[in-house]
Amino acid sequence: MTAEKAPFIPQFVKVLSRLYITGLGLFTVLRLILFFYARPHGLELLNGTTLKAFQIGLQFDSVILAYILAIPLLLLFIQSMLATRARIIPVALTLFLLLIAPATLIIAVSDIPYYDFFNDRLTESAFQWINTPGTVFKMLIGDLAHVAFLCLGLFGSVFMVIALFRYCRKELIQYNWTVNKGWKPRTKATALFLILGFVCFLGLRGRLASPI
Repeated sequence: MTAEKAPFIPQFVKVLSRLYITGLGLFTVLRLILFFYARPHGLELLNGTTLKAFQIGLQFDSVILAYILAIPLLLLFIQSMLATRARIIPVALTLFLLLIAPATLIIAVSDIPYYDFFNDRLTESAFQWINTPGTVFKMLIGDLAHVAFLCLGLFGSVFMVIALFRYCRKELIQYNWTVNKGWKPRTKATALFLILGFVCFLGLRGRLASPI
């Protein structure tokens, strides 16, 4: 029986790249829904101002994803370098993602009815409405579309937890990390970690000139 060879692309690179691309795609879909649902009358998608806004939104989404994936990047690199059968890091990261991902989705979906009601994006200013539960309740059930968005966020988060758990169980917990033993896989993993670390740093800033 021949020993399993290390993959050409390290596992942590594949996992984090898929999570980033999936997250960016999901954020983009939600931003499109927000645009078509709450846009002023006559505002077109394909114009300079709107496209610039979507560009800024893409940068902001990259910042959020970079913050979420920065710690997994470091810990999965350590797991890859150790090349051990121990599952502490994969299990811990799975739990982390199962908590942070659905919470992020619910916030992103809630931003749509919040903007429609308050004409403002969902920021820390939303906490000022905690003392006025009547206004919040009116926002939630005063429009059937808002109720639909609430249900979308809840059901979407449940589906996300199930799908994410299955993915992490297969690609993190059950993955054979021992294939990374040897200087060649570790050298490749180190080089890619440094590249991804730099990209993640740029992602945390949002843009080259100055932090977003």
